Amino acid sequence: MRLDALKLHGAWLGLRLLSVANPTLRRAGASRGVQAVLAWMRSGERGLWPTVESLHLEVELSPPGSITMEARMELSGIRGAAFGLLLNRDLEVEDATDGEGRGLFVLHALGLPGRHHSEARIVLFCMREPPPAGRATVRLRYGGRCACGRKGPGWRGILLVDESQVRMTEQSVFYPPVPQSADGPSLQRTLATLRVRAPPDFEVAAPGRRTEERPRWTFEPERRVQLCLVAGRFVRHEVRREGLALVVLLRSEHAELAPRIAAEVENALDFYRTWLGELGTCPVP
Repeated sequence: MRLDALKLHGAWLGLRLLSVANPTLRRAGASRGVQAVLAWMRSGERGLWPTVESLHLEVELSPPGSITMEARMELSGIRGAAFGLLLNRDLEVEDATDGEGRGLFVLHALGLPGRHHSEARIVLFCMREPPPAGRATVRLRYGGRCACGRKGPGWRGILLVDESQVRMTEQSVFYPPVPQSADGPSLQRTLATLRVRAPPDFEVAAPGRRTEERPRWTFEPERRVQLCLVAGRFVRHEVRREGLALVVLLRSEHAELAPRIAAEVENALDFYRTWLGELGTCPVP
């Protein structure tokens, strides 16, 4: 059987398996047809999404130009034996297991409808049996080169990994989050720890308190966050103010602009704090 036919057959079997594993689909009679499963996936039905209670993410940036990530997630609210997470379209899940080391069935599926999260697709996971009380530990290994159409006219730099830099914003869905709604841009915040192994000449910035650095950086946010990550051969400029670390990473030819950029960002933060209160943190590339 040709490779594309094998993939199609595997996807069909996976959808039928998911229709049996998820109670929402069973009640809808979706096991009678793959189209109903596809409709359930694209609808953002709440039965699809778990709650990510905590995330420990290991990011490997060596050799430069590639990225490999391992995520350990504590999930709750799993209905039946199937659930979905979002992940950037340039990233592929290579391995998925539960807390007992048992493999999960993985299906890289469709994106959500509408214009939100257009850079992501749903990844579906099916466990061997429903976890007790809907809670489970899940371990994922995934990665890719993540060029993200950077040579095309519409490239916005949402996700980039090359030999000199890594840029992954909150929008890029480089870790597996849960959307708050199928019709809006919000992602679920989670308690997280981020560890990054980078080349020795890379600077790295991410939300949270930095507890280790060069070549293995560790960031520990003190509250629920949406993760973002910037790393590369940059000059680092860091300003501390009222317990907040403002980090600006610039190419060496632009290094003299760092103080001015930091001051502009501080002014912007003051303005938005006046209206919105305390703000979250994210690196400024």
